[in-house]
Amino acid sequence: KYDLSRHNLSTSMPRIRFDPENEVPPDFESEDYADVRAAFPVPANVVVALLTGWTSQHDKRKIAWALQVDEDRLAKKRPNDSSENCQRGTKRGRRRGGASTGRGSKEEATGPSVRCLSSPTRPHTFAPVALCAQQDFQMPELWYFTPEARREAAEFHHAIAEEAFGLSQTEEGLALKPLASFRPSKKVIPDHFSPRRSPVFSKKWQQRVGRRNVEAYSGFYWLLETHDLQSETWGTQVLLLYHARIRRSWHDAITAKKDIFNISIMSEQVLQHATDDVMNSMRLDSVSK
Repeated sequence: KYDLSRHNLSTSMPRIRFDPENEVPPDFESEDYADVRAAFPVPANVVVALLTGWTSQHDKRKIAWALQVDEDRLAKKRPNDSSENCQRGTKRGRRRGGASTGRGSKEEATGPSVRCLSSPTRPHTFAPVALCAQQDFQMPELWYFTPEARREAAEFHHAIAEEAFGLSQTEEGLALKPLASFRPSKKVIPDHFSPRRSPVFSKKWQQRVGRRNVEAYSGFYWLLETHDLQSETWGTQVLLLYHARIRRSWHDAITAKKDIFNISIMSEQVLQHATDDVMNSMRLDSVSK
């Protein structure tokens, strides 16, 4: 039986009409939430707090939806009784009430139903440290956007008290941030060892860098996936190293708003340096063996 108490869910909560998986968070940076942001010293922290709270409730709705789907499926398979336990309970009620009085049938109609619950699919979310890094226009490691990282974030999502905050130094002075945003994962992998995966950037980030740079960033990953080095045994290592170096340089240029280059165009010089480094590393490994 699945433990609902861990998620603060009630077995008698109202039915959910639509799949929460398709829900998207409100735009807390829009004018509709301007009054809420203005009520706090650092509006950016309010956006993070609102998004964290919405994500918590969204995860609970997804769990409740999975339980609801499971119950409906069982009801279709056994329309008369929800389980063998229900049948046993009905027989005991008939023996206690007696067939002549009819109390057994009345108890059967008004008695509580037996629910057969199974563990739903674990909800996926992003680590707070990656979300807060994007709010500060920083570049989190791509590992935080892989399925493994999202599963880890979901596992620890309810274990960390979301109302706990800590002080952080910003351009506007000291500000409160969720403690989870200061805790990088122990499993995080540097970008040059991590499988390539385009991260999910917020609308605020996309508005800051502009449409052309967003399109160039998408073309950057298409360039890597279709490159000729993909056919070489050592080509993936070269492209991963190239990816990590170019991506970091491009982000620094975007942040500084100067010397911005088109990331979707391959830099032969950086690629050659990455190739030399991989080849030298392979030679050293062969010598050491």
